[in-house]
Amino acid sequence: MRVIQPSVHFLCTTAVILAVWPAAAANDSFGAIAYSTTSNRAATAQSWRSSDEAGRLALADCNRGSPAKDCFIAAAFQNACGALAIDDHGTWGAWWKSQSEPGGAGVSAALGVGRSRAREQCRRYAAGHAAECRVVAELCAVAFHP
Repeated sequence: MRVIQPSVHFLCTTAVILAVWPAAAANDSFGAIAYSTTSNRAATAQSWRSSDEAGRLALADCNRGSPAKDCFIAAAFQNACGALAIDDHGTWGAWWKSQSEPGGAGVSAALGVGRSRAREQCRRYAAGHAAECRVVAELCAVAFHP
């Protein structure tokens, strides 16, 4: 079994991202996609009130169906749509896009970009073998507007 240790660069980058991430507003919505490369199982959680809650629920659902119990969060997002693509060799790619970015056309367009970019990332990471990447999970965490 190969254990991957997070690098100092990864930990510092994560700390900076968390430090500058805007605080969640009362109407924000969070989603997450969990994935196991061992069992090729994916699970989603959408429209939760916190990133922690969405991640925890996606992981629990993924691990419930994965004998290896090795699921990890492949994508987490706020007020956005995301997707996960995999190939037959265990390569994966994920992407998310905000529904409210300038020039966006809402949920449908954001989900379309998420699907397309997830497949592109999967193919990019699959260098060395011909990748037939397919989307296996997709969802939108839609912001609540009272």
